[in-house]
Amino acid sequence: MVTPFGKKAVPDRGEIDFDALWDRAFAPLLRDLGYDPIRADADLGASIIADMLIRLTASDLVVADLTQANPNVYYEVGIRHAAPKPGCVLIAADWAKPQFDLDQIRRLRYPLPSGELTDDMASAIRQSLRTPIGKAAAAQSPVYQLVPGYPGDLPQSDSEKFRAFVGYLTEFQAAAAAISVAPAADRTAMTEDLLRRYPLSEPQSPAVILELIRVARDQLSFDTALEVIGGLPANLAQLPAILEMQALALGKSGRIPEAIAKLELLINAQGPDPERLGLLGGRYKDMWRAASKAGDGLEARKYLGKAIGSYTRGMWLNLNEYYCASNLPRLLRSRGEASDQDLARQAADIARNACERGRRTGKHDDWLNATLLGAAFDAGDADQAETLLGQVIEDGPARWKVKSTLDDLRGSLAGQAGTLPAEAEQRLSGVLHDLEELVANVS
Repeated sequence: MVTPFGKKAVPDRGEIDFDALWDRAFAPLLRDLGYDPIRADADLGASIIADMLIRLTASDLVVADLTQANPNVYYEVGIRHAAPKPGCVLIAADWAKPQFDLDQIRRLRYPLPSGELTDDMASAIRQSLRTPIGKAAAAQSPVYQLVPGYPGDLPQSDSEKFRAFVGYLTEFQAAAAAISVAPAADRTAMTEDLLRRYPLSEPQSPAVILELIRVARDQLSFDTALEVIGGLPANLAQLPAILEMQALALGKSGRIPEAIAKLELLINAQGPDPERLGLLGGRYKDMWRAASKAGDGLEARKYLGKAIGSYTRGMWLNLNEYYCASNLPRLLRSRGEASDQDLARQAADIARNACERGRRTGKHDDWLNATLLGAAFDAGDADQAETLLGQVIEDGPARWKVKSTLDDLRGSLAGQAGTLPAEAEQRLSGVLHDLEELVANVS
């Protein structure tokens, strides 16, 4: 059996004791089915990799628990799928959401209403899996079912198709990359040409579709991106990554309640992650700003709380991601409850550390320097803000990203009005002016 071991924190489910699941549910069930159960992490000798490979390829049955998105479990499932023996059964708690690739492969669900495993729960798990495991044990892996001739040479026609696809994809990636480094005045025409050359009226791979949406969004408009998404077949339009892009485009096009509804449905169906919760927090932040501008204090308070709640939840899911944490300090200070100042400082520290980790590990995206620029504004650090302004300009982010950054920086500076030295406030205002000119020049 391939499974996590020990106690693991699972988002929104608390702590799951995988050792107890093994001891009280899975191992007894496998014995009852006539197998000698061995856990993948047990009794490994000095040659850990060799032992693992032998067990995964020689066992009569491999059962893999996908309740937690565990990299080792996913890797070991891949090894077994490539092995010639049948019998790789995927299982997961009934509420689990495996990552996309394995989510497409049938899995057996078992009940796990809470992290504390009672005798009744262990019995229910055994009963739910007993018959389905027995039926699934003889099935060939998807690799053998779907790849003709595997593991020998692929048929000549398949090899030629693959080589043609690689050439097609390489040509597309080069054309898309050229847009990002072209002069701003040329990007619109180049993007329109790319959309004509790779029409969605013809079958396209998900990689091409995602890049077409991104380029249309960044170089043309969010409405154009929505048109591209609207032309997709239903099975592709429901991919989580495309749903996230659609929700962002809806929000930026002014259809904020529709974007919120789509994100909440996605989170309920596929589970939360910092990206989805960050997008959700951003849309609630938009609603807060609109209600504040309209003078509706109660509505503004409601949406501010929802934005803070979404960003906070996303921050704690992964402290190495800075998007959610970076948005919290200004929102918490705007709310101004008793503990919000301390929480704002905590979130700011988390965001700075996540940015520094990203920089040291070679992570690069358009938001890294923009996030640090926001932190510099919050600290009233004009020297750092001016340095980061040059780096943001060098990054060449899409204009909508600069506009998003501008909104946050304006709010930061307005919130500190009268508390900063006059020179610092003047210099920070100059940084804002330069960013406004950048937006005007690339529009």
